[in-house]
Amino acid sequence: MKEQSLVIKELPAGTMGVEDREQQQALRVEVQDAAAKLAARVYWHCAPGVSVDTHPVFAFCVKLSRPDMQFGVSWWRTDRYAEETMPYSEVYQNYWSTFPRLTVGYQPTTDWQLVVVDGTAFANPNFEGNWTDIGLVLLRKDANLQAGDHVWLKWAGAFPCRAAAESFFESGVVYDAPTPLFWCSESVPMGEKPLFPVLPSLPIEESARRITNKGAQNMGKIPSEKVLIAPYEENASFCHHAALAFFKDKMFVAYSSHECNEDSAGQCVRVVSSEDFYHWDTPQVVGATRRATYGDTGLLCSHLFATEEKLYLYCAEKEYYDKCFREDGSFYYDHYNEDLGGAVIGLRLLRYETADGVHWEGPTVVDNQQWTNEAPRVSLTGRLFAGAGYQLAITDDKNGFNFRKIGPSEEQCADARRRGAWMLTEASWYQTDDYIVHMFFRSNSGYLWLTESYDNGESWTDVHPTRLVADNTMPYMGRLPDGRYFFLGDPHWNNARFPLALQISEDGYRFTKSYIVRDEPYTIRRPGQAKEFQYAYPEVRIHGEYMYIAYSKGKEVMEVTRIRLSDI
Repeated sequence: MKEQSLVIKELPAGTMGVEDREQQQALRVEVQDAAAKLAARVYWHCAPGVSVDTHPVFAFCVKLSRPDMQFGVSWWRTDRYAEETMPYSEVYQNYWSTFPRLTVGYQPTTDWQLVVVDGTAFANPNFEGNWTDIGLVLLRKDANLQAGDHVWLKWAGAFPCRAAAESFFESGVVYDAPTPLFWCSESVPMGEKPLFPVLPSLPIEESARRITNKGAQNMGKIPSEKVLIAPYEENASFCHHAALAFFKDKMFVAYSSHECNEDSAGQCVRVVSSEDFYHWDTPQVVGATRRATYGDTGLLCSHLFATEEKLYLYCAEKEYYDKCFREDGSFYYDHYNEDLGGAVIGLRLLRYETADGVHWEGPTVVDNQQWTNEAPRVSLTGRLFAGAGYQLAITDDKNGFNFRKIGPSEEQCADARRRGAWMLTEASWYQTDDYIVHMFFRSNSGYLWLTESYDNGESWTDVHPTRLVADNTMPYMGRLPDGRYFFLGDPHWNNARFPLALQISEDGYRFTKSYIVRDEPYTIRRPGQAKEFQYAYPEVRIHGEYMYIAYSKGKEVMEVTRIRLSDI
Protein backbone atom coordinates (compact mmCIF):
# COMPACT_ATOMS: atom_id res chain seq x y z
CA MET A 1 0.00 0.00 0.00
CA LYS A 2 1.36 3.41 -0.93
CA GLU A 3 0.73 6.19 1.60
CA GLN A 4 0.25 9.91 1.16
CA SER A 5 0.53 11.99 4.32
CA LEU A 6 -1.49 15.03 5.22
CA VAL A 7 -0.35 16.82 8.37
CA ILE A 8 -3.01 18.59 10.39
CA LYS A 9 -1.57 21.60 12.18
CA GLU A 10 -2.94 24.90 13.42
CA LEU A 11 -2.40 26.14 9.88
CA PRO A 12 -3.80 23.98 7.07
CA ALA A 13 -1.27 21.92 5.22
CA GLY A 14 -2.73 22.89 1.86
CA THR A 15 -4.06 20.89 -1.04
CA MET A 16 -2.44 18.03 -2.86
CA GLY A 17 -3.52 15.88 -5.77
CA VAL A 18 -2.86 12.16 -6.04
CA GLU A 19 -3.17 10.21 -9.25
CA ASP A 20 -4.92 6.98 -8.37
CA ARG A 21 -4.61 5.19 -11.69
CA GLU A 22 -2.67 2.27 -10.18
CA GLN A 23 -5.49 1.53 -7.72
CA GLN A 24 -2.89 1.11 -5.00
CA GLN A 25 -3.20 4.39 -3.12
CA ALA A 26 -4.38 5.02 0.42
CA LEU A 27 -4.44 8.35 2.16
CA ARG A 28 -2.84 8.66 5.60
CA VAL A 29 -4.13 11.55 7.70
CA GLU A 30 -1.97 12.32 10.73
CA VAL A 31 -2.83 14.56 13.67
CA GLN A 32 -0.03 16.80 14.97
CA ASP A 33 -2.00 19.41 16.90
CA ALA A 34 -4.84 17.66 18.69
CA ALA A 35 -6.20 20.97 19.99
CA ALA A 36 -6.57 22.53 16.56
CA LYS A 37 -10.13 22.95 15.35
CA LEU A 38 -9.32 21.33 12.05
CA ALA A 39 -10.12 18.16 10.22
CA ALA A 40 -9.20 16.42 7.04
CA ARG A 41 -11.35 16.85 3.99
CA VAL A 42 -11.10 14.41 1.13
CA TYR A 43 -13.08 14.53 -2.08
CA TRP A 44 -13.19 12.58 -5.30
CA HIS A 45 -14.10 13.34 -8.88
CA CYS A 46 -15.66 10.15 -10.19
CA ALA A 47 -14.61 8.70 -13.50
CA PRO A 48 -16.72 9.24 -16.63
CA GLY A 49 -19.65 6.87 -16.73
CA VAL A 50 -20.07 6.79 -12.96
CA SER A 51 -23.10 8.73 -11.76
CA VAL A 52 -25.91 8.49 -9.25
CA ASP A 53 -28.03 7.01 -12.01
CA THR A 54 -25.83 3.97 -12.55
CA HIS A 55 -23.87 3.74 -9.28
CA PRO A 56 -25.84 5.46 -6.52
CA VAL A 57 -23.94 3.84 -3.61
CA PHE A 58 -20.45 5.11 -2.71
CA ALA A 59 -18.10 3.32 -0.34
CA PHE A 60 -14.70 3.78 1.21
CA CYS A 61 -12.56 1.84 3.68
CA VAL A 62 -11.18 3.29 6.90
CA LYS A 63 -8.54 2.10 9.38
CA LEU A 64 -7.78 3.90 12.67
CA SER A 65 -4.53 3.95 14.61
CA ARG A 66 -6.34 3.55 17.96
CA PRO A 67 -9.54 1.58 18.61
CA ASP A 68 -10.91 4.26 20.96
CA MET A 69 -10.62 7.12 18.46
CA GLN A 70 -13.87 8.80 17.54
CA PHE A 71 -14.63 9.05 13.88
CA GLY A 72 -17.17 10.98 11.87
CA VAL A 73 -17.92 12.10 8.37
CA SER A 74 -19.56 14.99 6.63
CA TRP A 75 -20.57 13.86 3.17
CA TRP A 76 -21.45 15.97 0.18
CA ARG A 77 -22.03 15.41 -3.49
CA THR A 78 -21.72 17.84 -6.35
CA ASP A 79 -23.24 17.17 -9.75
CA ARG A 80 -21.48 18.55 -12.77
CA TYR A 81 -23.79 19.10 -15.71
CA ALA A 82 -22.90 18.01 -19.19
CA GLU A 83 -22.10 21.57 -20.22
CA GLU A 84 -18.88 22.68 -18.58
CA THR A 85 -20.12 26.26 -18.51
CA MET A 86 -23.15 25.33 -16.45
CA PRO A 87 -23.06 25.95 -12.69
CA TYR A 88 -22.67 23.21 -10.12
CA SER A 89 -25.60 22.03 -8.08
CA GLU A 90 -24.70 20.75 -4.66
CA VAL A 91 -26.35 18.68 -1.96
CA TYR A 92 -24.74 18.73 1.46
CA GLN A 93 -25.30 16.37 4.39
CA ASN A 94 -23.70 15.79 7.80
CA TYR A 95 -23.43 12.48 9.65
CA TRP A 96 -21.48 11.94 12.85
CA SER A 97 -20.49 9.33 15.41
CA THR A 98 -21.40 5.78 14.40
CA PHE A 99 -23.88 6.99 11.72
CA PRO A 100 -25.63 3.56 11.43
CA ARG A 101 -27.53 4.72 8.38
CA LEU A 102 -24.27 4.86 6.46
CA THR A 103 -22.16 2.01 7.77
CA VAL A 104 -21.99 -1.73 7.57
CA GLY A 105 -21.05 -3.26 10.91
CA TYR A 106 -18.95 -0.27 11.92
CA GLN A 107 -17.07 -0.59 15.21
CA PRO A 108 -14.00 1.40 16.27
CA THR A 109 -11.07 -0.84 15.41
CA THR A 110 -7.60 -0.82 13.93
CA ASP A 111 -8.79 -3.13 11.15
CA TRP A 112 -10.17 -1.95 7.84
CA GLN A 113 -13.84 -1.00 8.07
CA LEU A 114 -16.34 -0.08 5.39
CA VAL A 115 -18.36 3.15 5.25
CA VAL A 116 -21.19 3.19 2.73
CA VAL A 117 -23.17 6.22 1.55
CA ASP A 118 -26.45 5.78 -0.27
CA GLY A 119 -26.35 8.30 -3.12
CA THR A 120 -30.07 8.00 -3.68
CA ALA A 121 -30.49 10.11 -0.55
CA PHE A 122 -29.03 12.96 -2.58
CA ALA A 123 -31.20 12.43 -5.62
CA ASN A 124 -31.13 15.29 -8.09
CA PRO A 125 -33.91 15.07 -10.67
CA ASN A 126 -32.12 17.61 -12.86
CA PHE A 127 -28.92 15.61 -13.04
CA GLU A 128 -27.90 15.23 -16.66
CA GLY A 129 -24.18 14.61 -16.67
CA ASN A 130 -21.87 11.75 -15.81
CA TRP A 131 -19.63 13.42 -13.24
CA THR A 132 -20.21 13.39 -9.52
CA ASP A 133 -17.92 14.94 -6.94
CA ILE A 134 -18.20 13.40 -3.49
CA GLY A 135 -16.29 13.80 -0.26
CA LEU A 136 -16.15 13.47 3.50
CA VAL A 137 -14.64 14.92 6.65
CA LEU A 138 -12.74 12.36 8.65
CA LEU A 139 -11.86 13.83 12.03
CA ARG A 140 -14.07 15.84 14.35
CA LYS A 141 -12.66 18.73 16.34
CA ASP A 142 -13.88 16.98 19.52
CA ALA A 143 -12.82 13.51 18.42
CA ASN A 144 -10.62 12.61 21.41
CA LEU A 145 -7.53 13.04 19.27
CA GLN A 146 -3.91 12.86 20.31
CA ALA A 147 -0.79 13.99 18.53
CA GLY A 148 0.39 11.18 16.30
CA ASP A 149 -3.05 9.67 15.74
CA HIS A 150 -3.74 8.82 12.14
CA VAL A 151 -6.42 7.46 9.89
CA TRP A 152 -6.01 5.56 6.63
CA LEU A 153 -8.58 6.08 3.93
CA LYS A 154 -9.12 4.02 0.80
CA TRP A 155 -11.67 4.64 -1.90
CA ALA A 156 -13.71 1.45 -2.27
CA GLY A 157 -15.81 2.37 -5.28
CA ALA A 158 -19.21 3.27 -6.63
CA PHE A 159 -21.80 0.47 -6.70
CA PRO A 160 -25.25 -0.06 -8.15
CA CYS A 161 -26.65 -1.02 -4.72
CA ARG A 162 -25.70 -1.39 -1.06
CA ALA A 163 -25.60 -5.19 -1.32
CA ALA A 164 -22.93 -4.95 -4.00
CA ALA A 165 -20.82 -2.76 -1.73
CA GLU A 166 -21.23 -5.14 1.21
CA SER A 167 -20.38 -8.13 -0.95
CA PHE A 168 -17.30 -6.37 -2.24
CA PHE A 169 -16.04 -5.64 1.26
CA GLU A 170 -16.81 -9.12 2.62
CA SER A 171 -14.68 -10.56 -0.16
CA GLY A 172 -11.66 -9.07 1.56
CA VAL A 173 -10.61 -7.07 -1.46
CA VAL A 174 -9.56 -3.61 -0.36
CA TYR A 175 -7.25 -2.30 -3.07
CA ASP A 176 -8.72 -3.48 -6.36
CA ALA A 177 -11.92 -1.46 -6.32
CA PRO A 178 -13.08 0.61 -9.29
CA THR A 179 -11.34 3.89 -8.65
CA PRO A 180 -12.24 7.50 -9.32
CA LEU A 181 -10.19 9.55 -11.71
CA PHE A 182 -8.29 11.19 -8.85
CA TRP A 183 -8.70 12.38 -5.31
CA CYS A 184 -7.53 15.40 -3.39
CA SER A 185 -7.10 16.19 0.27
CA GLU A 186 -7.19 19.38 2.27
CA SER A 187 -7.34 20.35 5.93
CA VAL A 188 -10.17 22.73 6.76
CA PRO A 189 -12.02 23.99 9.86
CA MET A 190 -14.63 21.58 11.11
CA GLY A 191 -18.36 21.67 10.90
CA GLU A 192 -18.91 23.84 7.85
CA LYS A 193 -19.36 23.42 4.15
CA PRO A 194 -15.81 23.03 2.84
CA LEU A 195 -16.23 24.33 -0.71
CA PHE A 196 -16.34 27.85 -2.08
CA PRO A 197 -18.22 29.94 -2.87
CA VAL A 198 -20.21 30.04 0.35
CA LEU A 199 -23.93 30.61 -0.05
CA PRO A 200 -24.71 33.57 2.26
CA SER A 201 -27.83 33.37 4.37
CA LEU A 202 -28.40 37.13 4.07
CA PRO A 203 -27.92 39.61 1.24
CA ILE A 204 -25.12 42.08 1.92
CA GLU A 205 -27.53 44.97 2.62
CA GLU A 206 -29.32 42.97 5.33
CA SER A 207 -26.09 41.54 6.75
CA ALA A 208 -24.65 45.04 7.12
CA ARG A 209 -27.86 46.39 8.64
CA ARG A 210 -27.90 43.69 11.32
CA ILE A 211 -24.39 44.50 12.55
CA THR A 212 -25.00 46.95 15.39
CA ASN A 213 -23.76 48.07 18.77
CA LYS A 214 -26.86 50.04 19.65
CA GLY A 215 -28.16 49.02 23.04
CA ALA A 216 -24.88 47.42 24.09
CA GLN A 217 -24.74 46.99 27.85
CA ASN A 218 -22.19 49.22 29.58
CA MET A 219 -19.96 46.80 31.49
CA GLY A 220 -17.84 49.55 33.03
CA LYS A 221 -14.07 49.68 32.97
CA ILE A 222 -12.48 46.32 32.40
CA PRO A 223 -9.58 45.28 34.70
CA SER A 224 -6.30 45.83 32.90
CA GLU A 225 -2.63 46.70 33.19
CA LYS A 226 -0.93 49.42 31.17
CA VAL A 227 2.66 50.46 30.55
CA LEU A 228 4.18 53.51 28.83
CA ILE A 229 6.63 52.17 26.26
CA ALA A 230 7.51 55.36 24.35
CA PRO A 231 7.38 58.40 26.65
CA TYR A 232 7.15 61.98 25.46
CA GLU A 233 10.30 63.41 23.88
CA GLU A 234 10.49 67.08 22.87
CA ASN A 235 12.44 66.27 19.70
CA ALA A 236 10.39 63.16 18.89
CA SER A 237 6.94 64.34 19.90
CA PHE A 238 5.03 62.57 17.12
CA CYS A 239 4.42 58.88 17.92
CA HIS A 240 1.78 56.86 16.05
CA HIS A 241 0.94 53.80 13.86
CA ALA A 242 1.60 50.99 16.35
CA ALA A 243 2.60 47.51 15.17
CA LEU A 244 2.75 44.58 17.59
CA ALA A 245 4.28 41.08 17.55
CA PHE A 246 5.67 38.35 19.80
CA PHE A 247 9.00 36.82 18.80
CA LYS A 248 11.29 34.47 20.72
CA ASP A 249 9.75 35.09 24.13
CA LYS A 250 9.75 38.86 23.71
CA MET A 251 7.10 41.41 22.85
CA PHE A 252 7.92 43.95 20.13
CA VAL A 253 6.19 47.23 19.27
CA ALA A 254 7.10 49.34 16.24
CA TYR A 255 5.77 52.82 15.53
CA SER A 256 6.23 55.89 13.34
CA SER A 257 8.25 58.70 14.92
CA HIS A 258 8.89 62.35 13.94
CA GLU A 259 10.05 65.52 15.62
CA CYS A 260 6.56 66.99 15.57
CA ASN A 261 4.41 66.35 12.49
CA GLU A 262 2.51 63.34 11.18
CA ASP A 263 3.54 61.77 7.87
CA SER A 264 6.24 64.23 6.95
CA ALA A 265 9.77 64.16 5.60
CA GLY A 266 12.15 62.75 8.18
CA GLN A 267 9.57 60.49 9.82
CA CYS A 268 11.31 57.26 10.86
CA VAL A 269 10.26 53.94 12.44
CA ARG A 270 11.36 52.86 15.90
CA VAL A 271 11.17 49.48 17.60
CA VAL A 272 11.03 48.74 21.34
CA SER A 273 10.82 45.36 23.11
CA SER A 274 10.17 43.74 26.48
CA GLU A 275 10.56 40.31 28.05
CA ASP A 276 8.05 40.81 30.89
CA PHE A 277 5.61 43.53 29.75
CA TYR A 278 6.70 45.84 32.58
CA HIS A 279 10.26 46.75 31.54
CA TRP A 280 11.07 48.04 28.05
CA ASP A 281 14.36 48.75 26.37
CA THR A 282 15.34 52.03 24.72
CA PRO A 283 13.54 52.61 21.38
CA GLN A 284 15.77 51.73 18.43
CA VAL A 285 15.53 53.46 15.04
CA VAL A 286 15.23 50.64 12.51
CA GLY A 287 13.70 52.39 9.53
CA ALA A 288 15.77 55.48 8.61
CA THR A 289 14.96 58.17 6.05
CA ARG A 290 17.09 59.42 3.12
CA ARG A 291 17.47 62.17 0.59
CA ALA A 292 15.77 61.20 -2.68
CA THR A 293 15.46 62.85 -6.08
CA TYR A 294 13.04 65.68 -5.33
CA GLY A 295 13.09 65.80 -1.55
CA ASP A 296 13.54 63.87 1.67
CA THR A 297 11.69 60.65 2.44
CA GLY A 298 9.50 59.71 5.34
CA LEU A 299 8.66 56.24 6.63
CA LEU A 300 5.27 54.99 7.79
CA CYS A 301 5.15 51.91 10.05
CA SER A 302 3.06 49.24 8.33
CA HIS A 303 3.26 46.02 10.36
CA LEU A 304 5.37 43.46 12.20
CA PHE A 305 5.17 39.78 11.28
CA ALA A 306 6.89 36.98 13.18
CA THR A 307 7.78 33.46 12.06
CA GLU A 308 9.71 30.94 14.13
CA GLU A 309 12.97 32.03 12.52
CA LYS A 310 12.62 35.76 11.87
CA LEU A 311 10.80 38.95 12.76
CA TYR A 312 9.91 41.21 9.82
CA LEU A 313 9.19 44.93 9.91
CA TYR A 314 7.41 46.53 6.95
CA CYS A 315 7.51 50.29 6.32
CA ALA A 316 6.02 52.42 3.57
CA GLU A 317 8.51 54.95 2.19
CA LYS A 318 7.25 58.23 0.72
CA GLU A 319 9.25 60.95 -1.02
CA TYR A 320 8.06 64.50 -0.34
CA TYR A 321 8.49 67.35 -2.79
CA ASP A 322 10.58 70.04 -1.06
CA LYS A 323 8.27 72.91 -1.97
CA CYS A 324 5.32 71.24 -0.24
CA PHE A 325 6.56 72.20 3.23
CA ARG A 326 5.96 75.27 5.31
CA GLU A 327 8.72 76.96 7.27
CA ASP A 328 7.73 75.11 10.44
CA GLY A 329 8.18 71.81 8.65
CA SER A 330 4.50 70.95 8.33
CA PHE A 331 3.21 69.61 5.07
CA TYR A 332 0.77 71.06 2.56
CA TYR A 333 -1.50 68.06 2.00
CA ASP A 334 -3.38 69.89 -0.76
CA HIS A 335 -0.32 71.16 -2.64
CA TYR A 336 -0.06 69.68 -6.10
CA ASN A 337 2.90 69.84 -8.46
CA GLU A 338 1.78 69.11 -12.00
CA ASP A 339 5.26 68.30 -13.29
CA LEU A 340 5.86 65.69 -10.60
CA GLY A 341 2.31 64.41 -10.46
CA GLY A 342 1.64 65.39 -6.88
CA ALA A 343 3.11 66.39 -3.55
CA VAL A 344 4.08 62.85 -2.52
CA ILE A 345 6.31 61.33 -5.16
CA GLY A 346 6.28 57.59 -5.26
CA LEU A 347 5.64 54.93 -2.65
CA ARG A 348 7.81 51.91 -1.91
CA LEU A 349 7.40 49.17 0.65
CA LEU A 350 10.55 48.29 2.59
CA ARG A 351 11.22 45.17 4.66
CA TYR A 352 13.66 44.89 7.55
CA GLU A 353 14.35 41.58 9.27
CA THR A 354 16.03 40.21 12.37
CA ALA A 355 16.85 36.71 13.59
CA ASP A 356 17.59 37.69 17.18
CA GLY A 357 15.40 40.75 17.80
CA VAL A 358 18.46 42.97 18.20
CA HIS A 359 20.38 43.13 14.93
CA TRP A 360 18.30 44.25 11.96
CA GLU A 361 19.13 43.78 8.29
CA GLY A 362 17.73 45.71 5.35
CA PRO A 363 15.95 47.40 3.92
CA THR A 364 14.81 45.21 1.07
CA VAL A 365 12.53 46.89 -1.44
CA VAL A 366 9.47 44.68 -1.73
CA ASP A 367 7.78 45.02 -5.10
CA ASN A 368 5.20 42.26 -4.66
CA GLN A 369 3.96 43.32 -1.25
CA GLN A 370 1.16 45.64 -0.17
CA TRP A 371 1.17 48.32 2.49
CA THR A 372 -1.13 47.36 5.37
CA ASN A 373 -2.66 49.24 8.28
CA GLU A 374 -2.73 46.17 10.52
CA ALA A 375 -0.70 43.01 10.94
CA PRO A 376 -1.66 39.89 8.94
CA ARG A 377 -3.89 37.37 10.70
CA VAL A 378 -4.75 33.76 9.84
CA SER A 379 -8.21 32.98 8.50
CA LEU A 380 -10.13 29.74 8.98
CA THR A 381 -8.64 28.40 5.75
CA GLY A 382 -5.05 29.30 6.67
CA ARG A 383 -4.92 32.28 4.33
CA LEU A 384 -3.40 35.47 5.76
CA PHE A 385 -5.53 38.63 5.62
CA ALA A 386 -4.50 42.17 6.58
CA GLY A 387 -6.30 45.48 6.32
CA ALA A 388 -4.76 47.59 3.54
CA GLY A 389 -6.54 50.89 3.03
CA TYR A 390 -9.93 50.28 1.44
CA GLN A 391 -8.96 46.68 0.62
CA LEU A 392 -7.31 43.63 2.16
CA ALA A 393 -3.88 42.23 1.46
CA ILE A 394 -4.02 38.42 1.22
CA THR A 395 -1.46 35.65 0.81
CA ASP A 396 -1.17 31.90 1.25
CA ASP A 397 2.54 32.21 2.11
CA LYS A 398 3.03 31.28 5.77
CA ASN A 399 6.06 33.61 5.94
CA GLY A 400 3.88 36.58 5.11
CA PHE A 401 5.42 37.22 1.67
CA ASN A 402 3.77 37.72 -1.73
CA PHE A 403 0.65 39.59 -0.67
CA ARG A 404 -1.99 40.52 -3.20
CA LYS A 405 -4.21 43.53 -2.66
CA ILE A 406 -7.83 42.69 -3.27
CA GLY A 407 -11.23 44.02 -2.32
CA PRO A 408 -14.13 46.02 -3.71
CA SER A 409 -13.44 47.85 -6.95
CA GLU A 410 -12.97 51.58 -7.38
CA GLU A 411 -16.46 51.69 -8.90
CA GLN A 412 -17.97 49.91 -5.89
CA CYS A 413 -16.24 52.30 -3.49
CA ALA A 414 -17.29 55.34 -5.51
CA ASP A 415 -20.88 54.10 -5.40
CA ALA A 416 -20.67 53.72 -1.61
CA ARG A 417 -19.38 57.26 -1.27
CA ARG A 418 -22.32 58.51 -3.33
CA ARG A 419 -24.60 56.69 -0.88
CA GLY A 420 -23.15 58.33 2.22
CA ALA A 421 -19.74 56.83 2.96
CA TRP A 422 -17.70 59.98 3.20
CA MET A 423 -14.55 57.88 2.89
CA LEU A 424 -13.55 54.20 2.92
CA THR A 425 -10.19 53.42 4.46
CA GLU A 426 -8.24 51.51 7.11
CA ALA A 427 -9.98 48.18 6.75
CA SER A 428 -10.21 45.50 9.42
CA TRP A 429 -11.94 42.12 9.33
CA TYR A 430 -13.17 38.95 10.94
CA GLN A 431 -14.46 35.69 9.52
CA THR A 432 -17.61 33.99 10.74
CA ASP A 433 -17.95 30.22 11.04
CA ASP A 434 -19.72 30.03 7.68
CA TYR A 435 -16.42 31.09 6.04
CA ILE A 436 -17.74 34.53 5.09
CA VAL A 437 -15.07 37.22 5.47
CA HIS A 438 -16.52 40.50 6.77
CA MET A 439 -14.37 43.55 5.97
CA PHE A 440 -15.12 46.80 7.80
CA PHE A 441 -14.07 50.30 6.83
CA ARG A 442 -13.58 53.52 8.70
CA SER A 443 -15.87 55.96 6.93
CA ASN A 444 -16.00 59.12 9.09
CA SER A 445 -19.78 58.97 8.61
CA GLY A 446 -20.59 57.84 12.15
CA TYR A 447 -20.78 54.13 11.24
CA LEU A 448 -18.46 51.45 9.90
CA TRP A 449 -19.21 50.24 6.38
CA LEU A 450 -19.06 46.61 5.28
CA THR A 451 -18.21 44.41 2.33
CA GLU A 452 -18.20 40.59 2.34
CA SER A 453 -16.38 37.83 0.49
CA TYR A 454 -17.90 34.38 -0.08
CA ASP A 455 -14.92 32.84 -1.88
CA ASN A 456 -11.99 33.17 0.52
CA GLY A 457 -11.24 36.79 -0.37
CA GLU A 458 -11.09 36.52 -4.14
CA SER A 459 -14.14 38.72 -4.82
CA TRP A 460 -16.19 41.19 -2.77
CA THR A 461 -19.71 42.53 -2.58
CA ASP A 462 -20.80 46.14 -2.83
CA VAL A 463 -20.15 48.23 0.28
CA HIS A 464 -23.02 49.05 2.68
CA PRO A 465 -23.38 50.84 6.02
CA THR A 466 -23.62 48.88 9.24
CA ARG A 467 -25.28 50.21 12.36
CA LEU A 468 -22.02 49.87 14.28
CA VAL A 469 -21.40 53.36 15.63
CA ALA A 470 -17.74 54.36 15.40
CA ASP A 471 -15.71 57.54 15.62
CA ASN A 472 -13.41 58.82 12.87
CA THR A 473 -10.55 56.47 13.62
CA MET A 474 -9.20 53.12 12.48
CA PRO A 475 -11.19 50.19 13.92
CA TYR A 476 -9.82 46.81 14.90
CA MET A 477 -12.14 43.81 14.42
CA GLY A 478 -11.34 40.25 15.46
CA ARG A 479 -12.27 37.09 17.33
CA LEU A 480 -11.42 35.84 20.79
CA PRO A 481 -10.07 32.31 21.32
CA ASP A 482 -13.51 31.18 22.53
CA GLY A 483 -15.06 32.23 19.20
CA ARG A 484 -16.69 35.50 20.25
CA TYR A 485 -16.21 38.60 18.12
CA PHE A 486 -14.83 41.97 19.19
CA PHE A 487 -14.67 45.56 18.01
CA LEU A 488 -11.91 47.71 19.49
CA GLY A 489 -12.08 51.47 18.99
CA ASP A 490 -14.30 54.39 19.98
CA PRO A 491 -17.99 53.38 19.67
CA HIS A 492 -19.11 57.02 19.89
CA TRP A 493 -19.39 59.62 17.16
CA ASN A 494 -17.61 62.43 19.04
CA ASN A 495 -14.61 63.29 16.84
CA ALA A 496 -12.41 62.78 19.90
CA ARG A 497 -11.26 59.14 19.74
CA PHE A 498 -12.24 58.84 23.39
CA PRO A 499 -12.62 56.56 25.24
CA LEU A 500 -10.90 53.43 23.95
CA ALA A 501 -13.52 50.68 24.26
CA LEU A 502 -13.90 46.95 23.64
CA GLN A 503 -17.28 45.63 22.45
CA ILE A 504 -18.22 41.96 22.33
CA SER A 505 -20.62 39.98 20.12
CA GLU A 506 -21.69 36.36 20.39
CA ASP A 507 -22.81 36.01 16.77
CA GLY A 508 -20.79 38.59 14.82
CA TYR A 509 -23.85 40.81 14.35
CA ARG A 510 -25.10 42.18 17.66
CA PHE A 511 -22.42 43.69 19.89
CA THR A 512 -24.14 43.45 23.25
CA LYS A 513 -21.38 44.23 25.78
CA SER A 514 -19.21 47.33 25.95
CA TYR A 515 -16.12 47.67 28.16
CA ILE A 516 -14.06 50.82 28.69
CA VAL A 517 -10.39 49.99 28.18
CA ARG A 518 -8.79 53.43 28.63
CA ASP A 519 -10.42 56.75 29.55
CA GLU A 520 -7.62 58.79 31.08
CA PRO A 521 -7.52 62.17 29.30
CA TYR A 522 -4.28 63.19 27.61
CA THR A 523 -3.16 66.77 26.95
CA ILE A 524 -1.03 67.35 23.85
CA ARG A 525 2.22 69.04 24.81
CA ARG A 526 3.59 70.16 21.45
CA PRO A 527 1.05 70.99 18.72
CA GLY A 528 1.89 69.70 15.25
CA GLN A 529 0.43 68.59 11.99
CA ALA A 530 -2.57 66.26 12.52
CA LYS A 531 -1.73 65.95 16.22
CA GLU A 532 -5.10 65.80 17.89
CA PHE A 533 -7.52 63.31 19.41
CA GLN A 534 -6.84 60.88 22.27
CA TYR A 535 -6.54 57.08 21.80
CA ALA A 536 -5.80 56.13 18.22
CA TYR A 537 -5.04 53.25 15.88
CA PRO A 538 -5.04 50.27 18.27
CA GLU A 539 -3.16 47.13 17.26
CA VAL A 540 -4.15 43.85 18.95
CA ARG A 541 -2.39 40.59 19.65
CA ILE A 542 -3.82 37.72 21.70
CA HIS A 543 -0.99 35.86 23.36
CA GLY A 544 -1.25 33.35 26.19
CA GLU A 545 -3.84 34.45 28.72
CA TYR A 546 -3.99 38.07 27.58
CA MET A 547 -5.20 40.45 24.92
CA TYR A 548 -2.45 43.00 24.27
CA ILE A 549 -3.34 46.41 22.79
CA ALA A 550 -0.80 48.95 21.54
CA TYR A 551 -2.02 52.49 20.75
CA SER A 552 -0.92 56.11 20.65
CA LYS A 553 -2.15 58.86 22.98
CA GLY A 554 -2.47 62.30 21.43
CA LYS A 555 -0.10 60.95 18.76
CA GLU A 556 2.72 61.81 21.17
CA VAL A 557 3.31 58.75 23.33
CA MET A 558 2.83 55.00 22.95
CA GLU A 559 1.22 52.69 25.52
CA VAL A 560 0.39 49.01 25.77
CA THR A 561 -2.58 47.71 27.74
CA ARG A 562 -3.17 44.06 28.47
CA ILE A 563 -6.46 42.46 29.52
CA ARG A 564 -6.84 38.99 30.93
CA LEU A 565 -9.03 36.99 28.56
CA SER A 566 -10.99 35.53 31.47
CA ASP A 567 -12.16 39.07 32.34
CA ILE A 568 -13.77 39.65 28.94
